[in-house]
Amino acid sequence: DDEADEAWLARVRAFLADDEAARAQARCTKHQRSKSTYHRLRAGLVTRLRRPLDASERARVLHALAGRLDKHGAPHDEAHRVRRAAELAHASRPTHRAIAEVVAARIEASGEPDDGRPELDATLGPVRAHDATTPVPRAIVGKAQRCLSAPLPTLIARGVLRSGEMLATVAPQRTARVSARHFGDAAGDARVEALYRRVQLAFARRRSLLLLDLQHQTRLRELPWVAALHRAAGAKADEVFVRAARDVLRELAGLHVTTYPQTILPNPLVAELRNLANLAGLDLPFTEEIAADIFMGTFSSKFVQAAQRASERLFGSLYARYYDVDARA
Repeated sequence: DDEADEAWLARVRAFLADDEAARAQARCTKHQRSKSTYHRLRAGLVTRLRRPLDASERARVLHALAGRLDKHGAPHDEAHRVRRAAELAHASRPTHRAIAEVVAARIEASGEPDDGRPELDATLGPVRAHDATTPVPRAIVGKAQRCLSAPLPTLIARGVLRSGEMLATVAPQRTARVSARHFGDAAGDARVEALYRRVQLAFARRRSLLLLDLQHQTRLRELPWVAALHRAAGAKADEVFVRAARDVLRELAGLHVTTYPQTILPNPLVAELRNLANLAGLDLPFTEEIAADIFMGTFSSKFVQAAQRASERLFGSLYARYYDVDARA
């Protein structure tokens, strides 16, 4: 009847007014596409406010409704209510960005910015929102684990260190910890240990430069006050320190060979092994993957020493026979 039609038309006008208001600030516009079911049904309502629908328009609306009901059910069916409740629960969860911000704040509050974290269980606990808990997504867990302070084998087992290059990024921390403790003990001052550790880490993070005439960048021990520490600590060097440096050298080299046997040692890791060998008093010529010396048409003495020692090791070996290496040359 006319009264029922007017009530229905009033509901249509109210719906379209709400829809226009929502369009002004909606972030999702997929439903507004011309081929969407929502767009077709809305177009039918707009047309009906002006005039009755003709046969073709009515058929389009009925076809869209039939497809919608067949796929999702009627709006008040139990299956439809369950589905909508699940969608609402999913939409109410915190976004990945919000969870990442919570995890970052937890990490920041759990220690000093430059220090690792001995454990992350509390940091990676569920994020609470709307009286519910949301587990931290795997992608965020993987990034947060980079803050973990643990033995290198543990970091490798957890997938934090996935390549020799990543191992090289944490190797300076092991070297700095050994050398800084030695110089702090020699000076009898814990502040010296902390300062030396930070300076050595800063040197390890600087960019390497290719210099002419086989020159090298300033080395840490070439700083006057660091050189004085080396001289003072040299007389007090003990077997414990030397053994610690050798242990770290053996650990880093062994981890790379056993964990990443298919890749060559990256240059930053070679530099750390060289530093550890010097601290341990070992005369070992470490050479980089690509010799920067070739740009000057010559090589520095360390390459000659490495070649001589390699020939001594290879002479008569299975490796030399297999690759037809003339070690005597």
